[in-house]
Amino acid sequence: MPNRNLLINLIESENRKNEKYYDFLKEKFDNRFYHYGSHFKSSYEKKSTFKEALYRKIISFLMGLFVFLMKLVKKSKGPTVISTSYFNTDSYFKTTYGFNVSRPPWAYNNNFDNLFDFNLYKKSEKIKNELNNKNFSYLVSDTFINKIKDFEQELKIFFVTNNIVALFVSNDVGFFEKLAISIFKDLGLPSFSFAHGLQFWLNDYDWKRTDYLVVWGMLSKQDFVNMGFNSEKVLVSGHPDHKNIKKKELRFDVNDILVLGNSLNGINPSNEYTLTDRSNCIYYLYLIQNCLKEFNVTKVRFRPHPSENPNWYRNNIDLNFYEIDDLDLSSSLASSSLVIGPTSTVFFDALIQGVNYVVFQPLNQFDFGLNGYRIPSMYNGDNEKVPVAKSVVELREILKKKKLVNISILNDICQEKFDLEDVYSIINSVRTCKYDR
Repeated sequence: MPNRNLLINLIESENRKNEKYYDFLKEKFDNRFYHYGSHFKSSYEKKSTFKEALYRKIISFLMGLFVFLMKLVKKSKGPTVISTSYFNTDSYFKTTYGFNVSRPPWAYNNNFDNLFDFNLYKKSEKIKNELNNKNFSYLVSDTFINKIKDFEQELKIFFVTNNIVALFVSNDVGFFEKLAISIFKDLGLPSFSFAHGLQFWLNDYDWKRTDYLVVWGMLSKQDFVNMGFNSEKVLVSGHPDHKNIKKKELRFDVNDILVLGNSLNGINPSNEYTLTDRSNCIYYLYLIQNCLKEFNVTKVRFRPHPSENPNWYRNNIDLNFYEIDDLDLSSSLASSSLVIGPTSTVFFDALIQGVNYVVFQPLNQFDFGLNGYRIPSMYNGDNEKVPVAKSVVELREILKKKKLVNISILNDICQEKFDLEDVYSIINSVRTCKYDR
């Protein structure tokens, strides 16, 4: 049952002056409390091998050296967007609108266009190290919170002195992302959260910090608007890799089925906690297996979520029926005659590849998904274009009648043209109205 995380509630009530910073740290705290167990590929409890630790140290040293050397290179201070967005959004925005786009000090890469600050980089690395290795008591102490406050002030100065005009993030739940969004609000500068998948409303906690949410298509936008979001704050951009999509006739056959797992979240994506049962991951697969046997299916491919450990599944599923799929996603879908799975962006990928996706989304006793969270409108049966099975009986019916997804939903999911004109207009209007930079 959902409830407020009791530990964080206690910590906040005892130290109200740090409440804002505890909220910034929530994702890191959740990583300790939720991202555990051998079913995750990289759980918090997993110990690094000597080789892995050495590799990270070498990479860290080389990156530090690169940042140190690059700070010596003088750069023009034209209008700059700070970005951690996915795909090629950054290069598109720079080429189309003439802005410099830089990774932030906590997430530098080897792009020479970054605005490098060695001091902030080193401080962000130290904070990361302590977040990963210090105990919980230290992380909620005034000593650590004061380090964050000092970093916050220096980061704000960095944004102001370097002519930063906007913030692009790929999520608004990470520690550094929350911190940056808060600073941008103080500065009166716009922030944008760019969807990295088929983003839908799940709870009252995520996707509400940035000034704007940028989604792929009208289907996602409408879901957010239906749940109370201001329509003007949800922008539709399309996707840079999915332009002029050619609609294909969908394959629907049981001779080479790909099954996706119903994975658990590595963190708790809510301001409440939800106790989840990892055996439901196995339960989900056995429901599908028992149903498919009725159609004389004896072998299927199973694809775990990228965050999951395939070996954990090998120890718990029927390997005579399920063969672990380790191909790249595009190759896997190209050879599939049908895909069965839960809420997933792979739904979109499958339709593009011309293979039908059967949504199997069994509900728990509270009418939520097996992972304890709300089912988005596209996957809960409300959308007439998407046949959804919320039980084995309904799954059997879809398979028997070969009910296809209406391929026209691709236009609803992702607009054909990738366009950031609305984003540009907002940034430009804020720059004009606020002050001449």
